[in-house]
Amino acid sequence: MNRFSAWADGITQAEIFQKNSPLQHFAALSVLLVGLSIAVAVCREVSRQSFAGEIVPYQFPILEMSLFLLVLFGLEFLLSAWTAGRQRKRSLVEQMREMES
Repeated sequence: MNRFSAWADGITQAEIFQKNSPLQHFAALSVLLVGLSIAVAVCREVSRQSFAGEIVPYQFPILEMSLFLLVLFGLEFLLSAWTAGRQRKRSLVEQMREMES
């Protein structure tokens, strides 16, 4: 994709990010502050209503998520290595012909 294709007046994406940087930071911070506050309040209320007025503490499943991410990245690495190995075995002409059809 051409870096000018999205902007008719020729402004690059880097210039757009540079111009809007304070606005983007403000938007991200406000979403985090407001969204996180609302989420915590809603979760506390749901916990209070679900468990007879008692707030149940939540513990993030670090071990399970770590194992999940390890397996995910491992599979991604294996599939990337397998695809790269397959691509090296085929000639460039074959790959170009396959892309055209």
